[in-house]
Amino acid sequence: MSSEDFVGYNKALLEKMDRQIKQNENIESQLKKINERLEKAEIARIDTEKQKQAEEQARIERGEQTTEEKSLTALENLTKVIQEQPPSSDDAILKELEKLNSSYSELKTSETTK
Repeated sequence: MSSEDFVGYNKALLEKMDRQIKQNENIESQLKKINERLEKAEIARIDTEKQKQAEEQARIERGEQTTEEKSLTALENLTKVIQEQPPSSDDAILKELEKLNSSYSELKTSETTK
């Protein structure tokens, strides 16, 4: 192998190493961008969860009921009316059934809009 061949071989080897270094730098850059996007997405997810928890806590503090809780309350009231009223008090039972049906309809509507 002549010295010119050796120089040419070294030059080709250095060029190949430079290309690999540039490829590695590009890969590293892409990975950093992906990692930044993932971190931003995670922060957004955490913020959304915190906001939902704060809204839920505020709702509880205001004493508001969810649709599910309203339906459960209506069902409990219906059960009480049925147990406490004589068999002839169909009007009270019907009134509680209407409330329960209304709560159920509201629940179904809120589920379909989610």
